[in-house]
Amino acid sequence: MLRVCTTLVLFFIISLLPTSVFSFTLPSGPTTTTMTSTAVAASPGTKAAAATAARAVVSIHWFRKGLRLHDNPAFLEACHGATHVFPVFILDPHFARPEKIGVLRYRFMLQTIQDLDDNLRKLGSRLYVVQGQPVEALPRLFARWGVTKLTFESDIEPYAKQRDNAVCRVAATEGVAVRTFASHTLHDPERYVAKLQGKGAPTVYQSFLKIFNSLGPVPPVVPAVDASVILPPLPRALWKGDEEGGGGGGGGDLKGDGDAASALEDEFRVPSLLEMGYPETDAPT
Repeated sequence: MLRVCTTLVLFFIISLLPTSVFSFTLPSGPTTTTMTSTAVAASPGTKAAAATAARAVVSIHWFRKGLRLHDNPAFLEACHGATHVFPVFILDPHFARPEKIGVLRYRFMLQTIQDLDDNLRKLGSRLYVVQGQPVEALPRLFARWGVTKLTFESDIEPYAKQRDNAVCRVAATEGVAVRTFASHTLHDPERYVAKLQGKGAPTVYQSFLKIFNSLGPVPPVVPAVDASVILPPLPRALWKGDEEGGGGGGGGDLKGDGDAASALEDEFRVPSLLEMGYPETDAPT
């Protein structure tokens, strides 16, 4: 039902926007994945771990609207063939503005990503929450974790399309393969636009339904990501720039060295409303 409602709302938005809004196409990532090796200060077991990292396929799945483990083809793709997977959510300052996004709506989002983090931890992983512009934050993570693949759910909103094009260009320069999936709606909105052939969007439901039916069967639901699919993030001992004093705790396992685990937890935790510039509130959502 959520996908159906989202499809109808997005198609109505399409009817209000100029055709030029949809002239973007996401540039595809490089066809060959670049393997990276990270130099680490010598410590027990580090050399063997570094040899493993040299053969690693390290994925980032960038969570955006689809904050779920089930029916998430982009997240499933991040896990496919990977030796390490980093689930990431970026708190974009474009949206963290009280005059743009109300406190109750923003609190609900923080609660939702906290719930996602809790569910990932049950699978032996976690959510890495990062603040900043995605086009700046992601390249830092690419370098720090030796990332070779980035996946995310595609978005047709004007700001999102510009942001995603910029991220894809940066990923290409870093040798990071990018895979995107249209899973927020029943069909890829770009297919609806193509069916219009330059004409205006339908204004009555029957006309819309005719286009919808012409797109063929709705893609089937994909399996949920579970403990048998997702692999833990790269051990922190192999993070570039974390060699000094950071060798204890693993990327997903926070049961290692107390200080290292505490620093990792603090760096990537879900922030509070106050930390995001919003007042705390007990008002019901």
